[in-house]
Amino acid sequence: MATRRGSLDRHGFIDKRRLQKIDPWRMEPILHYDIERIRALLEQNKLSQTVLASELNTSAFTLRKWAIGETHLSCQLLRLLNLFDRKGLVALL
Repeated sequence: MATRRGSLDRHGFIDKRRLQKIDPWRMEPILHYDIERIRALLEQNKLSQTVLASELNTSAFTLRKWAIGETHLSCQLLRLLNLFDRKGLVALL
């Protein structure tokens, strides 16, 4: 982790003062999403599975297979889904 944080500073993405404030242990956990939770998210945001899949940059087929338990989403897709859950569709746009 130190190498990664150091590279953020070295490449000019973040200054040293702000880098010192980052606590890598305070990252929010990635939640588990089952079909009921996905349906609730879709209903709350008035989205279809196709639109959500498009915003997650995946196919509706992949999202459907994952929702019924036939496949697993990648860590990146789970993080995007978590971001959508916490911040709304605006965070994905």
